[in-house]
Amino acid sequence: MTQWIDFYNNERLHGALLYLTPAAYFCAFISKKPAPKAKNIMM
Repeated sequence: MTQWIDFYNNERLHGALLYLTPAAYFCAFISKKPAPKAKNIMM
């Protein structure tokens, strides 16, 4: 179960979060810095 939680929060890209992981998006949000640019996964 802990492996799934780690994947879900730290590795899984989320379309609604500009294809960032939830953890990366949250860090950008709390630091009040702009979120990193989205990765272009549609090639």
